[in-house]
Amino acid sequence: RCWRVRVSASAAMQVWRERLQASIAQSRKVYGGNFVQLATAGGDGRPHVRTVVFRGFAEDERAIRVISHSQAAKIAQARENPAAEVVWWFAKSSEQYRLSGRLQVVDSAESDGRLRDLRVSQWKDLSDPAREQFFWPTPGKVVPEGCTDFKDLAPEPLPPGGREPENEAGKRPILAPPDTFVLLLFWPETVHYLKLGTNFAQLDQWDDEHKRWTCKHVVP
Repeated sequence: RCWRVRVSASAAMQVWRERLQASIAQSRKVYGGNFVQLATAGGDGRPHVRTVVFRGFAEDERAIRVISHSQAAKIAQARENPAAEVVWWFAKSSEQYRLSGRLQVVDSAESDGRLRDLRVSQWKDLSDPAREQFFWPTPGKVVPEGCTDFKDLAPEPLPPGGREPENEAGKRPILAPPDTFVLLLFWPETVHYLKLGTNFAQLDQWDDEHKRWTCKHVVP
């Protein structure tokens, strides 16, 4: 639910999640429509941004799910400083969402049972090629001269599709998620929305005390 704050009667107010779902639906067939830019900060304060894949919502549709290799730089950055921003641009509808919040790392050492289950569920939902990537060599490892396939640098043979060998029933069950597989939850605290063309802009802010979003129509 979106609680309006000083909004003109003509403003098309709508809580950001509902608006975002409509934007996603409109761009569902656009390649890259589920790509978002995630920005973190290193220990030296320098910004780091990369493109990640939106994997859906979690925790009552407030947290955004993405995945990562445990040795990726963004994991170390998220542990040191969980503050982060996400930018999502929808070219088809000319809409931008800029979300500020914090990251939560859910890895193999997670003690919360609900989050452990969520991590396993996310692992099972991945495609075979996506699962297999978590058995690749460590990200950033230098590929030596003469190596024709970086996958040969993996410490162990890659399990095709992240699955077990074929069993007697002719099936290949999915392996348990390796320690390298990390689920990242991004918890938005403010959301800036802008619609180009109409120049409609909205600011949503999370009220943690009352567990609700407040929405303001703002000048872009």
